[in-house]
Parts: sequence; structure tokens; C-alpha cells
Amino acid sequence: MKSQFRAEELRRDREIVVIGDSGAGKTALFRRLRNAEDPFQEYSTRSMITADIGLPALEGSVSIHDIPGDYAASRLKSSLNGKEAIAVVVAVDLAHHQDGSLGDSTRGWLEAFSAASEHTSVSVARRLLVSTREDMGTSKHNVDRLEKLAKELGFDFVFRTSAKTGEGVNELRSALAEVVAQIAKHPDAEIASPVAQVVRAMAACLCELVARNPRILEQIEWRDLERVIATAVSGIGFSVELTRPAKDGGKDVIVRCVAGGIYKVFYIEIKHWLRNRSGMDDVTSFVEVNARDATDGGLFLSSSGYTQEVFAQLGEISRQRVRLGDSPKISSLCRYYVKQKGIWHSERPLPDLLFEETLG
Repeated sequence: MKSQFRAEELRRDREIVVIGDSGAGKTALFRRLRNAEDPFQEYSTRSMITADIGLPALEGSVSIHDIPGDYAASRLKSSLNGKEAIAVVVAVDLAHHQDGSLGDSTRGWLEAFSAASEHTSVSVARRLLVSTREDMGTSKHNVDRLEKLAKELGFDFVFRTSAKTGEGVNELRSALAEVVAQIAKHPDAEIASPVAQVVRAMAACLCELVARNPRILEQIEWRDLERVIATAVSGIGFSVELTRPAKDGGKDVIVRCVAGGIYKVFYIEIKHWLRNRSGMDDVTSFVEVNARDATDGGLFLSSSGYTQEVFAQLGEISRQRVRLGDSPKISSLCRYYVKQKGIWHSERPLPDLLFEETLG
């Protein structure tokens, strides 16, 4: 029988590793991830920093390593010996790579990390490519190079950040929280089985199809649409949990983020009917679920629209911190997902993106 997983075990044995060239802005980003409210300072460190970064997806925290830029592969081995990396963050400063060396530098760090993991228990679950110092301005050419490099080297996420302004930090933190949450639920298994990887890829393809042609919604099964919504919202920057198909407690997707330094939880309920429109009973049940669990808000999505009774109560529904969306809102979320894949970034808070273009 598998032993019960404890947050303390994750803190002791599993790590998020931040690597990259000297001067890439790793330490400033590291400190901003630890505490979004810390005043910005320029940092320079020649020793490895390890600290807890509180991620609300766990009842606890996870250690994060800030590896100095002059660490060789051999030093990476010793620093990570006996640990398991659940994510590796490769930080790059695009302004320092105008000569085309971005690919060589990033590839070199990944190779050093692979060498470090060869004789340890390190098993990389997620790769994140993070551009730092976006407050200095980034040319479209550099953004295109970043996107191309991410695809070439198999990164799972790409983020454009600035420790100085806070741009992109909450989105990066939410992505790390999602990785931690998956580990917490499945501590003795791989983060994604081959079947799960195929399902995830299918949901991503469907998301892109809906973004291009909203009529595709009519051809998607209800469970696949739930996966599409989860994929789209995750792409925007939320930490996402897709609930089970039955007895889900009145919500299909749970999304989490940090906004304004505050941890927030939202529920999404999805009704995907070809003929019947969602009525007041459906919406009221969802309102009650959000009130019961004291969420920060709920998004009710109905691909077939709503009855007139629901439209008559839009004001009261909004006062209950629940917003309604229909097929155009679903398509909008999918378009945001596609934009994010193109290294798009919005400076608006994540909750604003979740609830914009809703009814009422």
C-alpha cells in the first residue's frame, strides 16, 4: 500500500530549479516569486540560494533553487544530489543575446542539467523558458526567436517577465503551482502518462480549432469541451484542476491564481447542449455552490445560451459574483490560449481576463 503523501516530503525531496547565465536576472525573479510585495532590487549572487516558495496548491511549500550562472555541470550534480526536480526554469535576458547566442546558451544549460540528473534522482517534469527584464523592451524579432527556441527545445511553458514591474510573475507562479498540485495528487507517478499526454494534446488541438472556427463547438463532446476550457484557462496563466466527470460537486473546472498578492479560487461550470438552453435552476445551483465554498467568483458557460428568465436575473446573478458566458466567450478563451502560445502577454490581472466578455 502506498504511504500517505505529506507536504513535508515534497519540501524535503522535490525542487524547482532556476538556472541561466550570470546576470540573467535569476535572483531578482527568484525573490519576486517568493514574495510579490518585496521591493525590487538588483541582485548578484555567487552562491546557491534555497528557500521555500509558498504555493497555495499545497498545504505547505516547495523548495526552489536559484543556481548561480557560473555553476558547471559537476556543481549542479552535487547541489541536486538526492533531489527530484519537478520543474526547471531557464532564465534568459534577451538583451544579452543579440548575437544569436540565445540558442547555444539555453541548450547548454539544458545539457548541463541533464548531465546533473544522470546520476541522481532528478526527473524533470516541466521545462519553463522565462525571459527576464521585459521592462527594458523586447523587439518582435527577439520574441519570435524566443518562441522558436521554446518549440525547438521542447519547453512546456514560455513566460515574459520583469522582476522590476512584476509583469508575468503571477502567471509564472500559477504555472509552478499547477505543477506542484499535480505532484501532490500523484506523488508516486509520472506527472503525465502517455495517455494523459495524448489527451492533453488533443484538447490543445481542439482549442486551436475553436479559436479559428467557433462552429467547431457543435462537433465537440461535452467532456472534451471541459478539457478544452481547462486547457485554454491554463494557457492564460491559471493553475487548473479538471474535476471528475460525475459527482463533481457542481463545478467542472477549478482555477487558481495570485492576483494583487492575494490567492484566489474560481469555479467554472460548463453546459454543452445542442438544443436546450440553460435555465435559472442550473444557474442558481452554481451560485449556491460558489457561496457554499466561499470562492472568489464563478464563471458559468453555456454553449447553447440561456432562457429569458436567466437574462431577466443577470443583475442579481452578477451581485452573487457569478458571471455568465456563451459560445462567444468560449471562443474568446480559446483565442487567448492561441495568443499565449505566440508569446502574447497581457498586463491585465488574470481574473479580468477570465470574466471579460461575459453577459450582463
